[in-house]
This record gives sequence, C-alpha cells and structure tokens, in this order.
Amino acid sequence: MRAATVLRNIAPWLPTGVAVAFLLVSMVTVAAYAVGGDPDPPTPVRVAPVLPSFALDAPSSAPAESEATIGMADPVRPTPSITPPSAPSASPAPSATPATPAQEPAAQKGLTGTYRVLDSFDGGFIGEVLIANPTRADADWTVTLTLPSAITGLVTSWVEGAPQATLDVDGRTYTWRSGVPVGAGGSVPLRFHLNRNGDVETPARCTVNGTSCSGLT
Repeated sequence: MRAATVLRNIAPWLPTGVAVAFLLVSMVTVAAYAVGGDPDPPTPVRVAPVLPSFALDAPSSAPAESEATIGMADPVRPTPSITPPSAPSASPAPSATPATPAQEPAAQKGLTGTYRVLDSFDGGFIGEVLIANPTRADADWTVTLTLPSAITGLVTSWVEGAPQATLDVDGRTYTWRSGVPVGAGGSVPLRFHLNRNGDVETPARCTVNGTSCSGLT
C-alpha cells in the first residue's frame, strides 16, 4: 500500500527525470565525439514516457468519434437529370368545308297569256288567248280584254276542251274567270268571235291574272 502511494507521488516526476537523463547522455556523447573523433556516435535510445496510474485509470473525457464519420466528406449526390415532357404535337385542324347551301327552286312564274287571231272574215274574226300554267301547282285564271272602238262587240266566246268560264261585261271591258283551274304545266285556250269595222283585230288591252298578254301588235 505504501509502495503504491510512493509510486503515485513520484509518477509525475518520472518524465522529467527521463528527459534530464536523456539530455545528459546526449551531451556526454557529443563531447566524446568532439574530443575523440568517434565516427560512430551511439544511436539515441527513445524512452517512452511512463504515465502515472491515475492517468491510466482516468476515463477519456472526449468520446471517440465514430470511424464512419472521421475523414469522410459528405457524399456528393448526383443531380438527377430531368427531361421535360415533350409537348404533344398539335394535330392540324380539319379543313372546314363550307356547306353547300340548298338550291332554292327557281322562282315560278305565274300564268301567262298569248293572244292570236285564228280566222278573219268580212266584218269579224275569231281570236284566242292561250292561257299557260308553267308553275308546279294548279291555278285559277282571269282573262280581261278591253276592246277598241273599231271592234264593235262580242258575238260569242268559249273555252276549248274545258269547262266554260264565267263572263262579266263592263262597257268595252270583258272579263272571263275560269270554271276550273289550269293544271300544273298545262294550258287552256279561251276563244271568242268579235265583230269589227275595218281591219282592226287587236284588243286595246289583254291580261291574264293582271299580266299583259304577248302577241299584241
């Protein structure tokens, strides 16, 4: 027990003593080499310092660093290459074909009338108004004749091959109205026997449903 106490008391001085002894040996060696010229000076002996026991027993105050964290740099994480998604290709807009407008039916003309003289004789003549229906539907008709003074009067009138028309007389104006309509695309002749003085055989006015007749001279 006393030996341990003595050792504990002198332990702090041991390093100093070893160092002093080493220094003295080195000085003696250098002096001998300088006086005697010894070509091979003795190799200095390294003496490890002896630590006191309480220094050996004392726990280390600094925790040992993990080998995994000593001398290792932070790993370099590769930057992922991000490829932006390609924009969807725009499909070409379908070419707009303008709709063909529906063809409207051609405007239908109304009834027409054509005036002509079928026969001439002394003091009179036979005239005709041909009533034509170019439309797509049956149509009633009205024929109006206004006679000049040279045509002295109406003897008789008739509708050829169809029901007879009704006749109204107002002075020198004669108006016939159809007994039945004229069929679509068809025609019907209105004929009349007129007296005259001289050579006049043309009425002053002729209309079919208000439209002037053709063939007047």
